[in-house]
Amino acid sequence: MVTGEKIIVAVGDAGAWQYFKPIFQQLRDHYDVELLADINGAAIVELMRENVSHRATDGRYLLERDGLHGVSAILCGTAGKVFDLWRNATDASIGRVPCAWFGDFYGSGCEAQVRGVTPDYLFTFDDTTAERFLKIVPHLRTRTHVVGNPAFDAIADARLRLHRMREEARIMLDVVWSNPLVVYSASSAGQFDLEESLRALVQWVKAYTPTFPWTQSSVMKFAVRFHPADVKNKPEDVARLQRCVYEELGQERVVDLKDMKGLELASVADLLVTDYSTEVVKACLLGVPTAFVMLKSAQKYLRDAKGGEFPFLSILEEKPDSPAPALGVYAPDDMRQLNRVLSGAWTLRARGALEHPRFSVLCDGEAGNRVLAGIKRVVESGLDLE
Repeated sequence: MVTGEKIIVAVGDAGAWQYFKPIFQQLRDHYDVELLADINGAAIVELMRENVSHRATDGRYLLERDGLHGVSAILCGTAGKVFDLWRNATDASIGRVPCAWFGDFYGSGCEAQVRGVTPDYLFTFDDTTAERFLKIVPHLRTRTHVVGNPAFDAIADARLRLHRMREEARIMLDVVWSNPLVVYSASSAGQFDLEESLRALVQWVKAYTPTFPWTQSSVMKFAVRFHPADVKNKPEDVARLQRCVYEELGQERVVDLKDMKGLELASVADLLVTDYSTEVVKACLLGVPTAFVMLKSAQKYLRDAKGGEFPFLSILEEKPDSPAPALGVYAPDDMRQLNRVLSGAWTLRARGALEHPRFSVLCDGEAGNRVLAGIKRVVESGLDLE
């Protein structure tokens, strides 16, 4: 039942809308929701395609005297590429209504653009993001909450179906169980040296020797999924790299992934490799053996463009009481570390890691409920933030 409280939800990048999308109807059931989309952001494309009512704006009107008339709270999805709506909405809230930020933040490339602007509350994906944020604004410690990502809540159900998904996917691709399948899901070549990563990975596949004697007859299969932006904008480069893969490994070792994507694509792999990818983070949380091969050019991009810090992703960060569920490889000479991820011991280690609180918050299926509870606190707090 709508309470009459009016709230503004502001989104910019597609990921910000994906964060709110699973709980959006519940928000509308309880509040009078006005959805704003940054005029320069990718979220607006998805909202138009999905026919979701919204207002396209840079948020400047919110700064006017009556711009927040009747509004009880502002909820901003954080973004790595567009900032006008996010920043203007936050500025407009100061001294008028409580403002909360939801999602990824430090290490996403937006730090410089929102420097000097802080919310009243922060709800983060994980504790690594929270820790980095609190180094800058320690006074928000009591109002920073680790809640996960509602867009990941479907993973909890998918984990129960992983074996069946994997079985059906391998039958579709005609890959027998005795052949380990390595799938490389590449990031956009406009951001790093794709050939650097692909060649290192292909050479590892070519030299791979099974660990146990009874697997000596198995042949490693390899498949690559190029980024859609490269397929569309650089078809000649993609075709050339595909030829190189076939020349190095031979036709019989290369698997055509057909139209597979998302969790179906992840489930088919004995090892899923990427450079940096939210989809592969989701695959790791699903329980698929995953590795991030971040060589020189990828590391440079993550540092320069995104403000990233080693090891760049929380799922690659080793802690004394909590191992990382995914493997990070940072130099060509270290490619043999990928052998570890193909072992049963690694699978057990990763499964245990995902049960630790710093990762379970991302895959327990309860993020949406935590976010809704947090929004309720924000709305009810008004400007009484102590």
